[in-house]
Amino acid sequence: MRPSADTTRCSRCSAPASARADVDRALTQGYLAHGGSGVAYNSIVGSGLNGTVLHYMANNARLEAGDLLVIDSAAEHLGYTSDVTRTFPVSGKFTADQREVYEIVLRAQLAAIKALRPGARMLDADAAARTVIEKAGYGDAFIHGVGHPLGLQVHDVIPDHPLKPGMVVTIEPGIYLPERKMGVRIEDDLLITARGSRNLTDAIPKTVAEVEAALRG
Repeated sequence: MRPSADTTRCSRCSAPASARADVDRALTQGYLAHGGSGVAYNSIVGSGLNGTVLHYMANNARLEAGDLLVIDSAAEHLGYTSDVTRTFPVSGKFTADQREVYEIVLRAQLAAIKALRPGARMLDADAAARTVIEKAGYGDAFIHGVGHPLGLQVHDVIPDHPLKPGMVVTIEPGIYLPERKMGVRIEDDLLITARGSRNLTDAIPKTVAEVEAALRG
């Protein structure tokens, strides 16, 4: 995508890139079209500097080529909530700098997921993710907990209780760099099983290759 004076246009088409509000509306319509009752919470759709704001909800600016877009949005179904975050390069391809930070967050998320099992606590998963991010030199940029239980409420129960089979939790490490106008967060929903966990949202593209391929498609 290439920026112009007042819009951003896709290099492969003539249509202008969406404003973040358009993305927000498309998400809600998609949930309803596929059987959801609507959004589980007010969607967060922030790019560039706004992607570094944890609960950015203005969703009213245009997407700019070269920025990362953080989408934290999910559906509610039969009274139960979900909670998912993905980070996308607006231009369709991560820059080397963006890719480096993104892959650190992804490694942190996978480490946290590996720590999930009955009897473990969310603090164990948080420590696993934080170790990866701190070793990479971004410890001060991980400014929230790694996740929370999920159910009838988006933040369902006290997050430091031992995990039990049947519980569902989120894992969402992030790195936020306002000075570089870059925020990266990756979040999935995990069902705790007898032996570990099962990722309920792993069909959503997440690796660099998967995200870039989805955007090309």
